[in-house]
Amino acid sequence: MPSLQRLPAQFRLRPRLITLDAFDTIYYPYPDVPTQYKQFVQQHAPESQNVRTDDIQRNFYAAFKRAAVEHPNYGRHTSLPSPREWWHLVIRETLEPYFTGERPLTEAAIDELYELFYTARAYRTHADVPAFVDKVKVPLGVISNSDPRTREVLMSLGLATPNGSPRGFALDRVVCSYEAEAEKPDPRIFTFAATNAAATVGPTRPGAGVQYVHIGDEFRKDVAPMTDPALAAWAAVYLCREGPPADWTVPGDFTGVFAIDGNERQLCCRSLADLVDIFEDRVE
Repeated sequence: MPSLQRLPAQFRLRPRLITLDAFDTIYYPYPDVPTQYKQFVQQHAPESQNVRTDDIQRNFYAAFKRAAVEHPNYGRHTSLPSPREWWHLVIRETLEPYFTGERPLTEAAIDELYELFYTARAYRTHADVPAFVDKVKVPLGVISNSDPRTREVLMSLGLATPNGSPRGFALDRVVCSYEAEAEKPDPRIFTFAATNAAATVGPTRPGAGVQYVHIGDEFRKDVAPMTDPALAAWAAVYLCREGPPADWTVPGDFTGVFAIDGNERQLCCRSLADLVDIFEDRVE
């Protein structure tokens, strides 16, 4: 199992771009998705009995998995005209059992729920994000396994900045798997992000060390890809707000920034606040 080694206080990275995962890294649903779906059912089908969030959660995960298999990457290359139809499939399969023939689940009602998750009404920003955005001077971007709604959510939460902005999550540095035609952990979505940001941060320079850092909450999707030779210019941070996996070896308290198995291109920490001091402006 992986072990963590605390990085020395003088450790620094000088990336030209830092990207973050979106869902559960920058923001999270509030209340959780099953609760919001339950509230929707109670509003539109008040006669429904025994509406339980754990049942909705099971329905949702089954519907999400089925849609992901039948229409990968939000239907990017299947018969669906847009991600909207993909989410309509998921919502209908999740909630239709709660609607009767007298009060069917209409497309208009589904669209109402779909639109809710475009807005800040469905989310909260993680507490450590605003200070990180304010203090880090390196351009920021997003790499998300998602559809283009991510930009709308960031704007609604007040986190997006205009195209080309040297600070914050500039909209033209927000990369969604739907547009990149690749999903994490596929290395192609990371190389797409680097190319996409080149106009703002400059092109990748072979042999120039770590030039990009990605931060996310899923090891397999956000950190493990950095072992691919195509991502030699990348490092990644595994953000474990609830602490590392139970079977990982941690030397003492889980505070500060750690290298995973001694690899300084694969890091781990509890909070974005732990990372602020390790990033410095890149001078070339």
